[in-house]
Amino acid sequence: MKQAMPPVTPKTGYLVTTMAGDFTLNQAVLTNLYQPLLSPLAYVLENVLAAQLQVHPSLADRRLHSQLLTLLNTGAGKLEAARDQLEAVGLLKTFFQEDAVGTVFVYQLQSLLSGQDFFEEDLLSTKLLQVVGEQRFQQLAAQLKRYYYDPAKLTEITHGFFDVFNPDRTSLTADQQLTDKVKATLPTSSHQEELLPADGFDFALLAKQLVGDGLMEDDLQANRQLIISQHLMYGIEELQMRQLVLQAVDWGTSNRIDPRQLKLVVAGQFENTTKVGQEQPQAATTEKLTGLSTQEKQLVKVASDLAPVTFLATLKQQTGGGFVTSNEKYIISNLLNQGLAPEVINILSYDVIVQQDLPTLRKNLVDTIANSWQRGHIRTASEALQEIKNFNKPRPGKKSKGGKVYRHRRGRVKEQLPDWAQAGQSEKKKTKASAAQLRESQQLLAKLKQKHDNQKK
Repeated sequence: MKQAMPPVTPKTGYLVTTMAGDFTLNQAVLTNLYQPLLSPLAYVLENVLAAQLQVHPSLADRRLHSQLLTLLNTGAGKLEAARDQLEAVGLLKTFFQEDAVGTVFVYQLQSLLSGQDFFEEDLLSTKLLQVVGEQRFQQLAAQLKRYYYDPAKLTEITHGFFDVFNPDRTSLTADQQLTDKVKATLPTSSHQEELLPADGFDFALLAKQLVGDGLMEDDLQANRQLIISQHLMYGIEELQMRQLVLQAVDWGTSNRIDPRQLKLVVAGQFENTTKVGQEQPQAATTEKLTGLSTQEKQLVKVASDLAPVTFLATLKQQTGGGFVTSNEKYIISNLLNQGLAPEVINILSYDVIVQQDLPTLRKNLVDTIANSWQRGHIRTASEALQEIKNFNKPRPGKKSKGGKVYRHRRGRVKEQLPDWAQAGQSEKKKTKASAAQLRESQQLLAKLKQKHDNQKK
C-alpha cells in the first residue's frame, strides 16, 4: 500500500527511471490494449516519460515539474490524475522523498506486458472487456494468433541446450557462483502476481467438483486467480461459479478453461442479473458490532450480503437512478486487488454515494479513503462504518477546517429494515439471497437515501 504523497507543484523535482535495461514501448500493445483504459493525457504522459529516460540517473539530475507541465500543457491536478492511471494499470511506480533541495518524485517506468500476458492478467483484461465491448475484445484477442500456425500434427525436432552446447564442467561450480552473484544484483520482476483478499469462497470444493466434471487439476490451479477475482467482483458463489466455468471450457479440443471466454460469460451473467433482478449471492461474515446501533448493525448486514458491483448497482437504482460505469467496475477491481474486503468496499460506496451525495465513485476520492482505512487496518463493514462515525465526531475546542479530502454532514442512519435483515435471522445458514431479499435490500437503500435527503433540508 502506497503512502500519501505531497501534491505536485511546478517547483517539485522529478526523475524518470526503469528497472529494465532494454526498456522499449511496444506501441501496438500500448495503443491497442492499454490506451482504452487510459485518458488521452495519461497515454501521452507514458510516451513523454519514456522519452526522458537517461543513462545512470541520479537525484542530482532531477528536473522540475514545471517543464513537464509546460510540455503537456496541463495543470498539476490533471497530471496527478494521469499519473494515477499509469500506476493503476502497472505502467508506473512512483516514489518520493524530501531532501535539502526539496521534494522529488522518482517515476519508475514498468515494462509493458506482452499481448498474451495482458489477456492473462485478470483485472486488466476484464477492464478492457468492459471498456471496448465483446466484439472488439474478441478481435484484439484474435490478433495474438495472426502469425501462429498450429504444429499439432507435425513432428517436433527442436534441439535442446545440451544437444548443441557442451559446457566445461570443470569450471561449472565457479561459473554458477558468478551467475548467482550477478542475478542477486538484478531487480526482480515488476509484474509479480497480486494476492486477492481471502474470504469464505471455497475454491478447494469448487475444484473438486469441476475435476469430477472432467476438468484437470492443473488447469484449475492455473485459473485460480481469475476465478477468485470474478467471485469477488460479482459475488458469484461456488455452485453458480461451477456452472459458469463449465460454460467456458473448450470441450472437444483441449478440455481446458478459456480465460477470455470465462470473463465474457461472467460479464454477460452479471448484465442479465442486474436487468431482470435475479438472485445475487451473499458472503458470510462474522462481525464485531460493538458501538453500533441496531439500524447500523443492519446496514452492516446488507453490506455483507451483496457483492460490490451488485451493491453499487442496487444503491444507484434506489437513490435516484444511474448505472455502474466501467470506470467504477475498474475502481472496485483495483480495491479488491489492493486487499480491501468486499463488505468494506460496500460501506465505502455507501459513504460516497449516499453520505457525500455524489453520483459516481471518483478514483482519487476513493483511493484516499481506502488508503486511510488500510492504514487503520479496517477489515470489516462494521469497522468501516465505525471509522466514518469517528470521523464525523466533532472535536472539542476545535472548529472544523476546510480542505478535508472527504466530509460527512450526517449522523446515524435511523430506519427500520426488512424482516430478513432483523436480528436473529443471522443465525440461519447463509445461502444465496433470494429475489425478495434483494428487493428488500433495495428498499432499505432507498429509505436510507430518503432519510439522508431529509436531514439535508
